[in-house]
Amino acid sequence: MAPPEQPNLLVMGLPPNPNNQIDKPLEQARTEAESKGYNLTICTLDPINWPEEQTLSVLGKELDTRKYTVISIGFGVRGNRGATPMFEKMVNLCVEKQPGAKFGFAVHPTDIVSACERAMGVSERIVGL
Repeated sequence: MAPPEQPNLLVMGLPPNPNNQIDKPLEQARTEAESKGYNLTICTLDPINWPEEQTLSVLGKELDTRKYTVISIGFGVRGNRGATPMFEKMVNLCVEKQPGAKFGFAVHPTDIVSACERAMGVSERIVGL
């Protein structure tokens, strides 16, 4: 099954910091997405350090900007046990504001586009294992 015309992909994750290695893979994901005709939006959130209201406000405003085909929340949020309640609120806000959007969960920043393609049903590929 082919994806819809120019799918809008939303990827959320923690802000870059000098100790992580995600900046380059994020830019590579943007380039790969654009080469495949996808519109990739990267939304930087810090639900671990920001107040809940700030996180949900930033996310809500982004979700109001366009209709998203696939939404992805990075492992820095998903994999942090202390952030689980906020992760749940983020997912529920996405479901409320973007009914019909699929969720794709990358195993690594290099897997962002393939995670979105898995969610759209156009690929089963996993990158970065």
